[in-house]
Amino acid sequence: MQLPHKHYNTGWVLSQVGKAHFELVDYLEAERAFNNARLASPYSLEGMDIYSTILYHLKEDMKLSYLAQELISTDRLAPQSWCACLE
Repeated sequence: MQLPHKHYNTGWVLSQVGKAHFELVDYLEAERAFNNARLASPYSLEGMDIYSTILYHLKEDMKLSYLAQELISTDRLAPQSWCACLE
């Protein structure tokens, strides 16, 4: 939280924040961080396997399905894409 605004609002940093919240079992905050990471860097696959797990735990079936479709269209052979599809 002490990073400058332009550094904090990058896909990589927000993904790391999402992972931290995921490990603290704070799924709502983790989902918010990963959603912001997707907005900041829509084609990055960093942490999307964890994001799909969060959506599964939150029972956000529509968001999970949409994420899986986006990841498949970005890179259909990436492991993150397959994790989202299998959730």
